[in-house]
Amino acid sequence: ISCNKIDLEMNETIQDFVLQAELTLCGREMSRFVFLLPTKEDPLVWDFAVFVPRGIYSRALLKGQLLLPPDYPSSTLPIVHMISRFMHPHVSLDGICNLSAPCFGGYASWNVKSDKVYSLMNNICLGIFSTTIKDIATLHHGEKGVNDTLESYDTVNEKDCDDTVDENKLRQAMLEVDECMRECDFNAFTPESSDFSIRFKPWSEEMRFVVQTIKGVLSHDQ
Repeated sequence: ISCNKIDLEMNETIQDFVLQAELTLCGREMSRFVFLLPTKEDPLVWDFAVFVPRGIYSRALLKGQLLLPPDYPSSTLPIVHMISRFMHPHVSLDGICNLSAPCFGGYASWNVKSDKVYSLMNNICLGIFSTTIKDIATLHHGEKGVNDTLESYDTVNEKDCDDTVDENKLRQAMLEVDECMRECDFNAFTPESSDFSIRFKPWSEEMRFVVQTIKGVLSHDQ
């Protein structure tokens, strides 16, 4: 057996161990608003879904993929690719998150000792949750005419605007966010495919009955 083959097998064993440790840490430390799962086809490709609890994308279900480098763990940064289309100043048109942006953690490289998948995903969540209408309007229309006091979608109304604000730009940003929300809703429950391994079923009255039954049993046991 050649030394190169032994080194390769050892590296694969180390990688398998690290990936398993990362998945265990995700289960303990990752935001409860994220569901993440390695794909069967490639252990370096992880599908994830983010349930947005607040902000302009509140109640949206955003899908994405975490792409770990072939030599993971290494100093090479993972790639976070958003499958769901949504507007964000640090997400490219093809869905790639700019991990060097402060809102996503400000990564220059991957520190093997301190950086973890769960902390990366927590930073991604914070970057999504904190996006404002001002960010979207500025992204597409520039700083001029955008009111710095506008903090979220829900606060956009006439009393929030002064004479320096171009309301058309703000309303256009709101329309763009609404369109993204509709697409997310439409694509939340997709049929079986090879593109995304996590599946969700739409809410039904049958599920409501199941939840109420479980709550009744739990309250009775207490």
